[in-house]
Amino acid sequence: MWNNIDEVMEQPGDIYEHHARLCQILLGSNNIKIICHDFNTLTSNYARVKFAKALLDKYKIKVENFAISTKDEKIALKFRERGNELFKVKKDNDAWEMYTKSISHSKEKSECLGLAFANRSAVLFQKGLYKECLNDISFALENNYPENILQKILLRKEKCDLFLKQQKSSQFYSELPPLEFRNEMIDCASERISINYSERYGRYVVAETDIVPGEVLAVEKPYAKILLQDFYYTHCHNCVKRNMNLIPCAHCNLALFCSLSCKENAWQSFHKRRFPNKITIINLLVTKKFTI
Repeated sequence: MWNNIDEVMEQPGDIYEHHARLCQILLGSNNIKIICHDFNTLTSNYARVKFAKALLDKYKIKVENFAISTKDEKIALKFRERGNELFKVKKDNDAWEMYTKSISHSKEKSECLGLAFANRSAVLFQKGLYKECLNDISFALENNYPENILQKILLRKEKCDLFLKQQKSSQFYSELPPLEFRNEMIDCASERISINYSERYGRYVVAETDIVPGEVLAVEKPYAKILLQDFYYTHCHNCVKRNMNLIPCAHCNLALFCSLSCKENAWQSFHKRRFPNKITIINLLVTKKFTI
């Protein structure tokens, strides 16, 4: 119950079925060449979408499942209660995910959000992630955690501080390795390699020197990236790094971020325009062919 995002939203329709149906209709019409010509003359995505929408309306192909991802504390409570059940039977990873889902559905500065952060901090403490536990305790205190049970997380905070003094610095993920011997011609690559060209093979990479096993040859940021639905509650929606302290968007129940800076960066660069339509995109399965 409540384990998957699909269980708290409408079952999706398929945009690829709509596309196939429209193509079938157009192929059977007498003006397919004119339509293709007119479409190819369009110079902006806005014009293309408007053109496609007019075709859908003309041939009465109704694209449904338009929705907005809003906060819902009843759903947040169900996720938190499910997390409590899992935590009692020591299924810490599953409990952590349920508490994260509760966080994503809770309203900003609400007691519901404070309780979800506090419960997730208990999982992190159990896993020995004391720094991350302290982060969630701070979030809980910033979001109206009930005063009558405040002593509970303050005691957990004291224990974390104590254990951190005894624990060597660690983190649950590895940063990208540094790139040594940078290539002057290929910015993202090592000077150990170069690109050659031949009529038979086209472009190909060759080694300039002996390469040690495990040596980093290239580190490149992706031109574009998108987070798959399966990773919504485990990875940052901006930098797509896995994070145990994900914090929610203040407006929708789908996007979570690893830090306030990623949250603000995402909001300014794309999320404030995308979040009203995110569930619609998911419901139409637009992202099903993408990877991280």
